[in-house]
Amino acid sequence: MLHFKLIKVLGVLALAVSAKASEGLALQYEARQIIAHKCWKCHGSERDEGDLRLHTRKLIVDSGTVDLKAPHKSKLLQRINLPEGHKEIMPLESKPLSDEEISVLTQWVEGGLKWDGRGAFKEAPLALRKVDAVAGSQFSNPIDQHVDQYFKAQKILWQPVVEDRIFLRRAYFDSIGLLPTVEQAAKFLSDKSPDKRQALVKELLSRNQSYQQHWLSFWNDLLRNDYSGTGFITGGRKQITKWLRGALNSNLPYDVMVKDLFSTKPDAQGFIKGIQWRGTVSASQSVEMQAAQNSAQAFLGINIKCASCHDAFTSNWSLQQSHEFASFFSKEGSVDIHRCDKPTGGKATPKFLYDGLGSVTPNAKLEDRLKQLGEMVTHKENGRFSRTIVNRYWGLLMGRGLIFQVDEMDSKPWSADVLDDLAYRFVENKYDLKWLIAEIMNSQAYQLPSVHSKSRNQLASDDYVFRGPLVRRMSAEQFADSFSQAVSPIYSVNKQGGIIRASDKPRDQFQTALGRPNRENVTSARSERGNLLESLELTNGTVLDSALKKAADQAYKENGANVEGYINALFQRGLNRQPSEKERHLLLSFYQQNQKAVAYHDIIWIFINLPEFQSVL
Repeated sequence: MLHFKLIKVLGVLALAVSAKASEGLALQYEARQIIAHKCWKCHGSERDEGDLRLHTRKLIVDSGTVDLKAPHKSKLLQRINLPEGHKEIMPLESKPLSDEEISVLTQWVEGGLKWDGRGAFKEAPLALRKVDAVAGSQFSNPIDQHVDQYFKAQKILWQPVVEDRIFLRRAYFDSIGLLPTVEQAAKFLSDKSPDKRQALVKELLSRNQSYQQHWLSFWNDLLRNDYSGTGFITGGRKQITKWLRGALNSNLPYDVMVKDLFSTKPDAQGFIKGIQWRGTVSASQSVEMQAAQNSAQAFLGINIKCASCHDAFTSNWSLQQSHEFASFFSKEGSVDIHRCDKPTGGKATPKFLYDGLGSVTPNAKLEDRLKQLGEMVTHKENGRFSRTIVNRYWGLLMGRGLIFQVDEMDSKPWSADVLDDLAYRFVENKYDLKWLIAEIMNSQAYQLPSVHSKSRNQLASDDYVFRGPLVRRMSAEQFADSFSQAVSPIYSVNKQGGIIRASDKPRDQFQTALGRPNRENVTSARSERGNLLESLELTNGTVLDSALKKAADQAYKENGANVEGYINALFQRGLNRQPSEKERHLLLSFYQQNQKAVAYHDIIWIFINLPEFQSVL
């Protein structure tokens, strides 16, 4: 029976090689991931059932489990081919391997057990890659040059860029998070200059205060900075708001920002201080480990949370490495190693996650050690640092990152050339975040018509095809500010008569329902999907209802029976266009049924629930 199954597998291999199990890196990584998912429970770095460990090539070869000279005699292949229920089948404690998985492992062993890289999981190259300009391209923006090459490979035709009105609204939301005023829209739409879009982007990014108030939300999410909540009452948490506002207002270079966050500067150290939880907490939630986890995730697109308790099952990171990284943030310069919350008796001293980017001075003081860490994280040769922020900003402006999971930067981008080129030029432009925003927004790719995504699975698929920016829903802060501009201030006005921005206010039930997180953890991307809580809040939430009643009373007082004039003005303020005849007729019917303030209330409510109003198209 055993020989028959082996012959069957070998026959399948001789006739056709699985597309997934192609030769080279793809084959070995697929084989090693089968081992990681199916075999590490008994034969990983922390358990050696039968004196067999499978997490390095040397250990596998030294164990005698494989015979590279006569692969068909390998015990590994023989045991994975045993019938289900056999006492020596591998894996013993889970389902038998599928025929496809057996096929992959067989090819791998027969091919010499190739093992490139550090572990079972594929990792992106560390170094930056300079991508040459496309010779003879019709496009001047390198982004478009590489997207053009991508489109040609995918047999996709370029679509005409969006009309000025759509671009105007998109550019305002993405750069400063506000609607253009009626006057600003009229000026732009009547401008006949061929370079007016580039001029608009430049002008918007020069509005430092509005820019800061908009981008504050993203950075608060990413750096888990908040104004109130867990930890503040007991002094176990510290804001970095003043420092962050200053960094955004002055367009502080990104590498300098991160170095500041790794320093002991009083107004910036809240990030690495984390949250000192009250009571007994897991060893993986110590202040030092929080700093390590958050720094790796935010700045390098690495998840070491699993490795904080044990060697990771979904990446190459080990328990030792996570503790070595955490020890950078320790006053003592070392941390006790815990496995699954139990001390191992070992200690870890500072060592960066990647080699070749610098070293740590032995017994250095905390301040000096953090400075050295900042230099290693932001090192020009650390391509992960620049690629990670470029991917985040692309995702914010386009609706989907070049790599879908923005915290998993070892994943495959839909265009490595776009990602690598933009990251390389970002470094060349001295880590200028406004340059990065402008470079993306000035591209033809950004100005393409927006695309509706059918499902999250489609977006996450390895077969995802870029065709243009995705339709995005407003953030909680954008919705509140747009309501305040188009209808009536939700959070009152400031001394200068302008609206109080939602990003400046503590999180309330209204913004919570619309997706603003509590910021106790790093939030690198908010959900693009609505939920029941949001629907209920937009239907009868007290914050919005109060603002609606106030706005309706004021509108009725000022306009009375001139409801058509109010509708026209509302559409101009909120959508930069006149209502269609169908929209106008529908909204007028509410006033004809009830000629009071309640009619204005209904008209406004319908308007702010229009998908066009709630979306960045």
